[in-house]
Amino acid sequence: MAARAGISRDDVIATAIAMLDEGQTLDAVTLGALARRLGIRPQSLYAHVDGSAGLERAVAAAGLYELAEVVIGASIGVDGIDAVAAIVQAHLSFAQNRPTLYEAALHPAENDPELQAAIDAVGRPLEIVLASCGLDETARIHWTRLFVSSVYGFVVLHRTARLTLPVAVDDTAKQLVAMLTSQLQLSLR
Repeated sequence: MAARAGISRDDVIATAIAMLDEGQTLDAVTLGALARRLGIRPQSLYAHVDGSAGLERAVAAAGLYELAEVVIGASIGVDGIDAVAAIVQAHLSFAQNRPTLYEAALHPAENDPELQAAIDAVGRPLEIVLASCGLDETARIHWTRLFVSSVYGFVVLHRTARLTLPVAVDDTAKQLVAMLTSQLQLSLR
């Protein structure tokens, strides 16, 4: 099916991301809602994405590439534990500022080369730093999972207003990064 003139795949993905950034849930960004926003018929979206699953993968890849830019920027000029802290803080800041996009970006590759490339782009800086700290592949995987799951859990709790104790959430975020990196440092001894 031919796409309407003036609407590109990038427009479709950018509009879906804008809907997420406006606070819509991942489940609310349906092909129907997206088509209404773009002023086209839902069937027209199939010229740009492979249904709902294709839209989810495309949004995930775009979100991951945005996160990769942030992570790479944070890791420039630092090394070792300081680089790990900068990378984890970059993930945390991105996730706090764009929680629904961050959630959408945590999508398994499922044999999708485009999505796998985006996942690799985000993970590469941390992989390089952890390898430079002398961690073997298994240890690097464990630490990566610990960082990602800690950031994701923290952001979900924050977004759903479940961090209710009378201490600034930003201070807790700093403590999270410090705790993770100090544990990593201890494991390197």
